[in-house]
Amino acid sequence: MRKTECYMFGLTSSLQSHYDALPPALFASVGELDMAGYTYNTQFHSVKIVLHRALLQSTLGQDHENAAPINDTYQYTPSNSSKVIYESAVYLTNSILTYKEIFGPDKMVPLMVYSIYMAATSLVNHVLSLHNLGAPADRDEKRIRLLIDTLTQIRAHFPVASRMCQTILESFGAP
Repeated sequence: MRKTECYMFGLTSSLQSHYDALPPALFASVGELDMAGYTYNTQFHSVKIVLHRALLQSTLGQDHENAAPINDTYQYTPSNSSKVIYESAVYLTNSILTYKEIFGPDKMVPLMVYSIYMAATSLVNHVLSLHNLGAPADRDEKRIRLLIDTLTQIRAHFPVASRMCQTILESFGAP
């Protein structure tokens, strides 16, 4: 594994360690968080997506079957990052939809708007890969539609949401 990948993997490990050490008020399950907790968790999962997308990009075209392990117990493969990206996108979707339900769409903060876009584009990539395999993706398609609906609801507060909706629809097709 190259130095860049080792460094990014170290960042993801450090990020996870700090997240695991959070006080219970910030680490509660979705539906039990306060506004600050939602913001922190949203930021954490967005950063995980960014780091793992970067890991995927940096490892494109490399031979992963003969890759050196990062440590004694873990060997990185692109499927590891794909799984983390998908799980973070699902968490973001659930968290943002719950936040919207509890506090209302008018209480969304700019970070959440970007996170909606990150989650939606991650889910679109996942759904397209499932379609290429001939696998069903109904649940994830519904998540994408809910995120698009959320972006539509907040356009008055965040004009960039219109462009985000358009980009998601262009890459995914009209759901």
